[in-house]
Amino acid sequence: MQPLNYQITECDCGLTTINNAILSLLGRSNFNLHLKNKIDLICVDEPNFHGTSRIAMEHIGKVIEKYTSLKSRYIKNIELDDLEIELKYTDFSNTKVILRTKYGVVEGDEHYVLIMRVDEMGMHIFDPYYVEGVTKSSTYYGIESNRYI
Repeated sequence: MQPLNYQITECDCGLTTINNAILSLLGRSNFNLHLKNKIDLICVDEPNFHGTSRIAMEHIGKVIEKYTSLKSRYIKNIELDDLEIELKYTDFSNTKVILRTKYGVVEGDEHYVLIMRVDEMGMHIFDPYYVEGVTKSSTYYGIESNRYI
């Protein structure tokens, strides 16, 4: 599998997480350049560069369907409140879940992370926010992440 990417600015977690979801499902050779350009234009639409809005994430689902063989059921955008229900009915072998959360961010902001799989150990999350010096996974309330929370 292609290595996942970290965000390059403080406000592109949505953009990076969407790209990582598509990359992990399709691979680099099948990642359509027109889709990549559309995603780049749609994301980071919040005023004052606060990131990707909920509306933009919903719109991206339609764009993904237009430019790939992926249907909206393969990449799910969910809220923290809906997490338990969604995870019960998700087959992670062919689906990625993008979770919108307030986990690990400044009060009032939201953050997008990619749920890679769920097993008896908990959720395995890729967080695109790179923290210098943190190289191993951690567990927090049953959630395994690639960074400390």
